[in-house]
This record gives sequence, C-alpha cells and structure tokens, in this order.
Amino acid sequence: EDLLVRGCVSHNYLEFYHLGIEVALGIGDTPRVLRYAAQLEAYTREEPVPWANVVIARGRALAAAANAASGADELVRDALAATHAMQWDDLLPGLLRATSSRER
Repeated sequence: EDLLVRGCVSHNYLEFYHLGIEVALGIGDTPRVLRYAAQLEAYTREEPVPWANVVIARGRALAAAANAASGADELVRDALAATHAMQWDDLLPGLLRATSSRER
C-alpha cells in the first residue's frame, strides 16, 4: 500500500486491490475487503474496468454474506450473475458457497 501511495503504473493498483480483496476474503477480514473494494472502485471511477466491477461486487457480496448483513442475498445473486456474464469461473466457488449457505 505504501508503494501505491508513492505512485505506480496502473496495473499495480488494479492487481494489488484485486489480490488484496482475495487475501482479505481468505482470512475473513471483511473490513479490509470493503476498504480494498472501495479503493479499487475509486481508482477505476473515471475509467471503469469491467472485470474490476466484478471483483468489487464479488468482494462486497462475500463480505456482506460473511457478516450476515441485510441485503446480502441480493448482493450475492447480482455478483454471481456478473461473474457468470464475465465467464470468470475462478470467482464462482465462493459465491456459490455463499448462495448455498444462505439457502439453508
């Protein structure tokens, strides 16, 4: 994060936030997931990147599901649809687990 503050080429920001979201999800650090999702969203605001939008939506949905937040079901469904549309199969398992665990 310190290196990003000093300025980098754009792919460093994109990859750091994407991978940061994944690592934070893996360790259950939902506040960090949400922070990185917000930072990625801010970074891509002026020039949206479709795959980044999927990463942001997925991170927020899985954080909401992990926290049993209100509206989590809809966020997970929307992120699942966006991930399917992008055909990004590597991101599906977490969303599918969240969907099946919410249906119980």
